[in-house]
Amino acid sequence: MKYSVHACGISMMCLAALAAPARAAEADAGSGKSDKASLSEIIVTAQKTVSTLQKTPIAISVVNGDAVSRLAQSTAEDVLKNVAGVEVQGAARGQVIAIRGLGTDTPPGVGESSVSTNFDGVYSIRAEANTLGFYDLERVEVLRGPQSTLYGRNATGGVVNMISANPQLGKTSLAVSAGLGNYGLLRGEAAINLPVGETLALRVSGTGITRDGYLNNGHSDQKGAGVRAKLLWKPSEDLSVLTGFEGAWLKGHGGGGVEVANFAAGKYYTTADSGIGGQDYFGYKLWSQIDWKVGPGIVTFIPAYQKGSGQNNGVFGGRGTYGRDPANIEQNSGELRYASAPGSSVQWIAGLYHYDYSQYTYSLDNTTYGSTAGFSYNRGISNAVFGQVTVPVANGLRLIGGLRETWDQRRAKGTDAVGNIVGGALSNSFFDYRAGLEYDVGAHSLAYFTASSAFRPGGVSPFDGKTFLPERLHAYEAGIKNRFFDNRLQFNLGGFYYDYSNYQVVDFFIGATGANLVFYNVDAKNYGLELDTQAAITSADTLNASVTWLSSRIEGDLILHPADPFTAVNFRGQRLPHAPEWTIKGGYQHLFDMGNNGTITARGDLRYVSKQMVAPNNTAGAIQDAYATLDASLAWKSANERYGVTAYIKNITDKAVKTGYFVGYVTVGAPQTYGVTVSVKF
Repeated sequence: MKYSVHACGISMMCLAALAAPARAAEADAGSGKSDKASLSEIIVTAQKTVSTLQKTPIAISVVNGDAVSRLAQSTAEDVLKNVAGVEVQGAARGQVIAIRGLGTDTPPGVGESSVSTNFDGVYSIRAEANTLGFYDLERVEVLRGPQSTLYGRNATGGVVNMISANPQLGKTSLAVSAGLGNYGLLRGEAAINLPVGETLALRVSGTGITRDGYLNNGHSDQKGAGVRAKLLWKPSEDLSVLTGFEGAWLKGHGGGGVEVANFAAGKYYTTADSGIGGQDYFGYKLWSQIDWKVGPGIVTFIPAYQKGSGQNNGVFGGRGTYGRDPANIEQNSGELRYASAPGSSVQWIAGLYHYDYSQYTYSLDNTTYGSTAGFSYNRGISNAVFGQVTVPVANGLRLIGGLRETWDQRRAKGTDAVGNIVGGALSNSFFDYRAGLEYDVGAHSLAYFTASSAFRPGGVSPFDGKTFLPERLHAYEAGIKNRFFDNRLQFNLGGFYYDYSNYQVVDFFIGATGANLVFYNVDAKNYGLELDTQAAITSADTLNASVTWLSSRIEGDLILHPADPFTAVNFRGQRLPHAPEWTIKGGYQHLFDMGNNGTITARGDLRYVSKQMVAPNNTAGAIQDAYATLDASLAWKSANERYGVTAYIKNITDKAVKTGYFVGYVTVGAPQTYGVTVSVKF
């Protein structure tokens, strides 16, 4: 059987043709009455062409959008926690994703993540969407390893593609879900699809959530709403135009931290900070995707505009914070590419990419709690040309070649620790490559090897005017993907070696002159192995497991100030942050077929993560010891799949897990949570 979805970034007319037999098979499987044990075949567009998951020569995982809705997964941490090699970090304005130890600890807008996070094919520099953008999803694709020759921004560590549902021509449908849980959780989601004539279709979806904070002062709560509208115009089989709008509102107290001493004493969600104030953020995005079949290929154009602004008011570490972060963030981007049609013997793509962002923040004087006024301004412009080709050279053997040339400019201005206005600028150009081969070992086995490079842009600190260099990565990866025993066992194994130069590190500490934010560059190496398996034991029982082993080492001298009062410490030889040596994840699922009464699916997921640093700091507060967590769910679905009820419990062992460290404070993941979700489809 196959599981197939439509996706932004690829011509919908081609996807529809390929997906037709898959949808028929999926309908048979969805009845729950199949006697044959078999794994699903998933169609993805990770490399901007259509292929199956097992025939894509990269390390990739897919999260089904239906599970995201049923289990009330409204944050990046929820959605990605079962994906091999992925860690989700706490951040002041959302959550930031790390893959194979590569993420970011730099402030948003000043620096950028090693992982390119894209919503419907459009890159976003800010992390706010990672707390609310997970509704009406088709799927989430996670690409591990550098993808620079295909993706426009910062694909050094990998790519996360959030792909929402597209309008469908000639179909009227409505889906509604609602849920409640502990900590006062109330969450709703709805999506309606409407045909507007024979060539037009409109899809509108929205979500709203309110949940009390995990911290005793009300912080680490979740309150907000989102709306998305997509209009599809398809006048012919050769042309489709998709236009979208998306808005997000974030309110409530927002994030918060717990003093290291409290966490060490077992007061994991207790802080002495006042709960006054809160956050108020609104952001929106306008974008379009035009797919036009021209000659032997498809022309795709994706223009996008994003804007956001917000304010915050609160107390952190006994100091007041009052200001706008961001007061304004604007992003313009455009991607134009010409790619071969799916199924072509030679697969090729060539394109142009443009990206332009500006961010302005400021704080207001708050003498009551000791904050001082200041501002920061960052601007970045990037242009690139890219291309990649896969050519068959012998029976079952194909060669891969790709390149990208990028021109990057940065400038910044701001207020230093004593109130002086400082600034600076930085310009760079980068050449990235990808070379490799893929070989069909058998009808259901694919082996591949790639050598590639990637960069992460440098920048200018608006707090002292100093520049920090771009990161450079040379990566080597080999893997094999297999299906055995009549499509009942999937066994994927891969290994990688990363040679990093100028890895970016940020050090924040409180000194005699106040707050200090200093950037460094240092060389590093990461290498490891990943095993990802799935098994259809019977038609009702499935197992999945992944094991990631990661070696990480800082190669050069890196001297930071880890505490206040601080002592200089050299980090040479230590691991990078967010790089645990062992990560083991597994799940078991059983389907109870009750005939005309529907089905009940019972599922459990276990995660083990070894010791890691959650920030570039070797004090005890920044170290998260090894831990294990367990989730479970029980889902009923009617025989016609119209109605559903899911009961779930997350973090059954109620393990408090550090996700970040900041000047004597830690951010902490969710405690034990539970709830029920009810869904209806018309």
